[in-house]
Amino acid sequence: MSILASIIACLFLLAGMFISFGFRKTDRFLQFMMASTLGLGASLIMVELLPDAAKGIGEAFKGSNKIVLLIGYILIGTIIMKICDIFLPDHTLTKDNKKNHYLHIGLITSLAIIVYNIIVGMKINMTLHPFMLSFGLGFCNLLFGILLSGLLSKSLSKKNLIITISIISLSVIIGNIFCTILTSYFNITTGIMTFIGTVNLGMFIYITLMELFLNLLKYKDTYITVLGIIFGTLLLFISHLFYI
Repeated sequence: MSILASIIACLFLLAGMFISFGFRKTDRFLQFMMASTLGLGASLIMVELLPDAAKGIGEAFKGSNKIVLLIGYILIGTIIMKICDIFLPDHTLTKDNKKNHYLHIGLITSLAIIVYNIIVGMKINMTLHPFMLSFGLGFCNLLFGILLSGLLSKSLSKKNLIITISIISLSVIIGNIFCTILTSYFNITTGIMTFIGTVNLGMFIYITLMELFLNLLKYKDTYITVLGIIFGTLLLFISHLFYI
């Protein structure tokens, strides 16, 4: 049943991609989608990733080094993203470099989304309510699918875009299968899940601040950014209505 729940979460991301095909990929559209992802990402950090990390470290480790561990794990995630950032195409927003700008943001955002989906795939495998969790993730993936499709479509053909988004969507199923394989050899402890989740927290912090927030400051139509942030935040809270 958990595999079926993971497939449903994957389909939401693919649905987001197909929905994006109905929109013109204008700068305003992409600005709104990046702002929505900023709102969703920032809310995800505050409502889910940070509380889960703090709770997990509190349960898995004892002593006075909990804050040090939390900060250390977060730094690992941000360092990983910074290293990836260096090797990706230049994303300076100019008239002649828009394709690389959107491609860069799309690729680096994809990395954090893949890790997040793998974690949720593992949680779907371990929970007693896999379908509730998959539908909750589904709303986030719907927005992620629209965003990634819009950003990557500037550089990829439609065929290659579908292949790329399809591969990204499989991360939920990969997480589920990975969890099954791991549990056949040893117990997945709170410490392991906390480490992966907190590293992912660092990745999302880097993306929301260094990629989305700083790039959105370059757009003149501030009201589009504000509306996008509100939309993304609301979508995150709607998704959490399915969480138990």
